[in-house]
Amino acid sequence: MFNKNKFKKMENLKTQNTNTNTNIFSVINGLGIVENKTIVKSKTPKEKLIDTIDSELRILESRDNLNLKTHKKGDLSNVKRNGEFLPYSKDGIENRFWNNPIGNEVTFNIKYKGYKMRFDNIESNQSFKVENNIETFKSTLKNMRDIINELDDSNSVFQHKVLQKKSK
Repeated sequence: MFNKNKFKKMENLKTQNTNTNTNIFSVINGLGIVENKTIVKSKTPKEKLIDTIDSELRILESRDNLNLKTHKKGDLSNVKRNGEFLPYSKDGIENRFWNNPIGNEVTFNIKYKGYKMRFDNIESNQSFKVENNIETFKSTLKNMRDIINELDDSNSVFQHKVLQKKSK
């Protein structure tokens, strides 16, 4: 059944001048405007980097050595799409902070989204190294996390383009 009142309201809505400061939805009875109480605050570059280190530390908790895991083409990954795990498209090795140990040393970089973070006095072709011992490595990462946490938010470490917000 045709409702004349709804039709008039829609006509009013169409003809209302949108250049004024009035709410174009004011013709809807009972409609109000409220201030959003929950605002999602994005993480600061420092928080992003700290969270990445914490993520690596969580992964290390389930490891008994620093050997990187490999996967074969067709193996199921830990990535889900439509509720199903996706298979790997090629053979590979996991991407972690550290490289496979060589002898009694393991080299590593602090990474965010696959990018190596550069710290003062560290050249682009240099990495950190530590004894090939999982407890020593975890301790080193925890110490680095604590030092990064103490840095000022304006430190050059946090100016890396990958840590900055992407503008829409």
